[in-house]
Amino acid sequence: MIVIVTGSRNWTHKRFVWVVLNTVYVKHGPFTLYHGDCHIKGFPAGADAHAQEWADTNPHVTVEPFPVSREEWDACGRSAGPQRNRRMVEDAYHSAGREKVIGQAFQRDNSSGTQNTIDLMDSFSIPCRVWTHEEAARFPKR
Repeated sequence: MIVIVTGSRNWTHKRFVWVVLNTVYVKHGPFTLYHGDCHIKGFPAGADAHAQEWADTNPHVTVEPFPVSREEWDACGRSAGPQRNRRMVEDAYHSAGREKVIGQAFQRDNSSGTQNTIDLMDSFSIPCRVWTHEEAARFPKR
């Protein structure tokens, strides 16, 4: 099973991401986590960072980050992110097949990168649950 996490770099509800991934883990068992490995000013950020932190606490989850290198940014500019998103979704699809891939999207402020990944998963018929920042804000803190 592969779980693709996509999300806004400014997603701040870490606990919500952790609860979602715990729920997926309880339902499906061990899985491989794919995420975009986004950074802001050199530091891990947003939903990707929260998902990585969660995975770091779970020895039964493997992680396949899909970062964009400095060389890719320099060569491709703003298209580097969507190209990475396509690589990530295609790799998951070809590695496990549509039946063994699900998506968890953490959307805030209509992030175009998150929406791009949601649209790519849809084009491969990969089911994806989209969570909004507003939903997460209503989630109990404890």
